[in-house]
Amino acid sequence: MAQTFPCPSCGAPVEPEVDQTTVHCKYCNESVIIPPELRTKSRVTPPAEPVDQPDQADFAVNIPLSSKKKSTWIWITIALILVVCSTFASFLPNFVSFDSVLSFMAGAKTATPAPTIKPVVHIQMTLTPTAVPEFLLGGVVPAPLGDSHPADFLVKARDDDGTQINRVVLVDGKKHTIIWRTDSLGEGWLDVKEFPTETQVFIANGTDLTALDRQTGKIKWKTTLDNGVDYWCATCLKQFLNTLVVVLKDGSLQGVDAVTGKLTWHKTLNKTDSDLLTVDGNPAVEDDTDKDRPVFYILDAFSGKVIHQYDLGCTDKDTEDSLGQFFMSDDGKSLFMFYDDCIKNVSLADGKVLSQVLTPAAGDGGDGWPKDWSNASIKMNQGIMYYADYSDDTIYQMDVAKGDPKVFYVGPKYELFPDWVIDNVLIAWARPTFGSTADELWGINLQSGARIWKYAIPGAGRLTYAELHSTTKGVFAVQCRADPDQCNWSSLDPQTGIVTDGGQNSFGGDSMQGVWDKDTLYLEGVGSHMNVIDAFNVRLLFTWP
Repeated sequence: MAQTFPCPSCGAPVEPEVDQTTVHCKYCNESVIIPPELRTKSRVTPPAEPVDQPDQADFAVNIPLSSKKKSTWIWITIALILVVCSTFASFLPNFVSFDSVLSFMAGAKTATPAPTIKPVVHIQMTLTPTAVPEFLLGGVVPAPLGDSHPADFLVKARDDDGTQINRVVLVDGKKHTIIWRTDSLGEGWLDVKEFPTETQVFIANGTDLTALDRQTGKIKWKTTLDNGVDYWCATCLKQFLNTLVVVLKDGSLQGVDAVTGKLTWHKTLNKTDSDLLTVDGNPAVEDDTDKDRPVFYILDAFSGKVIHQYDLGCTDKDTEDSLGQFFMSDDGKSLFMFYDDCIKNVSLADGKVLSQVLTPAAGDGGDGWPKDWSNASIKMNQGIMYYADYSDDTIYQMDVAKGDPKVFYVGPKYELFPDWVIDNVLIAWARPTFGSTADELWGINLQSGARIWKYAIPGAGRLTYAELHSTTKGVFAVQCRADPDQCNWSSLDPQTGIVTDGGQNSFGGDSMQGVWDKDTLYLEGVGSHMNVIDAFNVRLLFTWP
């Protein structure tokens, strides 16, 4: 019978393979190093080269050759010690191997302490909840490497042992196993923000900013920021060539050398909730002047100096009301801004005003104008805007260059939310106001303004999460409800509303948030688990943990 040794990961017996130094455990599929003394060679080998035999005295330091009986008992004792150590090794933690026990017996020096952030070598995450050492906190960030699909991902997790220890974990998107995890980042997980690149992972924890090696998780450098980073800010960490630009909680910007961690520049802003945009490869941000007049800065990432500065306010006023919403045009060449008293479109190349429309006084509403742009549902399509005021049953259509709102579609007894335009069809969510909780999706033809189909979303109860995503196969729709605990997803033909494929799964969380990487949706139930869904093939890839 072939000799075996315990798997360092699961403890199961592993049989060495001939001419190999590593072997895969048949029980947990972990790659395991074969102990040197158990490695075997194939029977057909070239003749061995002659080896000079040392003098007998070289082996007689502790075992006198004159006493064969005593020597035999010593060798038996050593063999028994090895058997006991081999048995004991199967009960050791995953990070202790049989090799390390032998090294200790041989008098090896104690290993130096592990670095603050270290790779995990022998941790196998499975889909069995009782076997998972951590549970999901939230904040998933896809970490694509090349064209790998599905991509690896970063996520915040907490040890499931009552210690409240929070960590950032890098998970293999294909094997669903932990590549590495950080040591404790404290108990305030909302103070932690992570940002991956193909070579590094940056983690902001309070005022600490750490760069880790993407493959091993080892610390490359660590520095101290002038302030913390807001967890809810989706764009607060971005890399521009060799400079990492950080938006701090006080609204200021800080430049950090991504290679060395050196703080290179700092720019103070008046606003504390600015989004970091990218214009022609440079960082850009919207701010307010001392007179509360909105301004747009395009900066040099290396030095932090202002390259371009554009006035964003309405031209007939010295000050502005608050900005409701702003977003880039489909081609990324201009910026649309929606104020309480005007709509403005500015070229990002030279700051030229492409169009400006004055709107009725804030709060008046009526005549197709929303009471508050910040709560309006807006969808742009080639210079035409489709929008609905909050809790309104009417979708309006307006050419943003002319400012001529017109009624596009009315759905009595429903709240309408325009969400997507594809193949000459506007797709809107429709929420009934007559007592039913059966939400629907409607398809409305852009030319005729007629509803051409409706899709009744499966299940009952109010939606806690809903999103559309376009693929080459059609429209992918996902909806989640807390009561009952269920997420449904399906692929629809945008012309007919016919469902071609679909699926469902529970999520077990009180709230949902989703992050996309191409056609892969990482849909997490905060405090529970995550569903990773392939929108193109409309199937659940896996659940983690």
